[in-house]
Amino acid sequence: MNPCKRLLLLIPDRETYYSTTAYSIVKAANQLGVDATFVGGLRTPEEHAKVVARYAPDVVFEFNQSRNEAHGAIPRQVRHICWVQDPRGGAGDGDLLANNPHFGGSDIIYTYGAAEKCNLDPAKYPDSFWGVLYYGVDPDFFHPDPKTPFLRNSSFCGYIPPLVPQMDDQPFLSLGNRHLTYGELTYYMVREKCADARLSPARLHELILDKINSHFGIAMSIEEFRATVGKMPALRRFDLDLPRLPDRERLVDAALPFGGLELFGPNTWLTWPKYRPYYRHMLNWRTDLADVYRSSIINLHNGLETISQPRSMEIMASGGLLFTHSPINVPDDPDFARLIPGVHYAEFPESAPDHAEIMIEHYLKHPDEARRIGLAGAEEMHASHLWRHRMTRIFADLSAL
Repeated sequence: MNPCKRLLLLIPDRETYYSTTAYSIVKAANQLGVDATFVGGLRTPEEHAKVVARYAPDVVFEFNQSRNEAHGAIPRQVRHICWVQDPRGGAGDGDLLANNPHFGGSDIIYTYGAAEKCNLDPAKYPDSFWGVLYYGVDPDFFHPDPKTPFLRNSSFCGYIPPLVPQMDDQPFLSLGNRHLTYGELTYYMVREKCADARLSPARLHELILDKINSHFGIAMSIEEFRATVGKMPALRRFDLDLPRLPDRERLVDAALPFGGLELFGPNTWLTWPKYRPYYRHMLNWRTDLADVYRSSIINLHNGLETISQPRSMEIMASGGLLFTHSPINVPDDPDFARLIPGVHYAEFPESAPDHAEIMIEHYLKHPDEARRIGLAGAEEMHASHLWRHRMTRIFADLSAL
């Protein structure tokens, strides 16, 4: 029996990703007979207490924040679920949750991937049930339509870090009269293979600290790093933006020779001269994203290391051909294990990037094959990866407590 009759979902802010995700979760919970609503942007324990008192939920489901971080605002009789989507906590703009002495106390703690990737150790929080919760798909927006005509050869929907050469000579960090510039740190990150989406933020911080210590000839500790450099907004360029760059640049460059490429997302694409002619605009609505996925022969996406990444799943759910790099991490989950390269999506060997162009040319010459693979991916997504499936699992975990 589902112990949850009224669910209150708390999100860090009303930013598009969190609010659209919350909307779909609430809708799925409603479909399963649960009274659910969401509220965003709570900043203080007093705000938490007021909202919890107003809605009187059985369960609070909170993104990136645990029960203890509300400092007693959530009554013990109310179950609390924490879903760590960003290891920086909150809206993804703070220190790592692993460094927060108040983290913990939730009945269930889900992580978006392995807890280790968030630098979290479940053994330190033995009173919580731990699990991995993957993103779900909203079928009202992302569904296949085999009759949609192809309007372009390939597309990439997403963000690319801006190319700002004038920043290269500006200091990222200064000690006395010595400086570590943005350009020097960027060169180190890229050339030393630190700009890698597979590395956790904690590991990236260790690598940046190594560079700082060697550059200045000092012995800054990781604790000192967290208290100083770790709080600098500029750090996001190196632990969030830069790791996305190599895979995305490699994918898009492979499609350039064939023409018919269209790029969607923030206008940072315009800072790259080679991409400027292909940039279109920002897609603000999920229906617009789904239309692009369906009408592109090839949908380029690096997946941020895993096929369970939201955009990867939404491309497949829309019936578009997902084209990504290999090895891409397929979660240790039987529903994801059924996804097969060449059957449900397409991938090229990361060790042989030239092969990407060969495969792109193949699918452009055989659009019916691209369509067939896309529709097979959609079938799998709708069979096992809707938000309704995720909420069914959450309610089962609650029942087992």
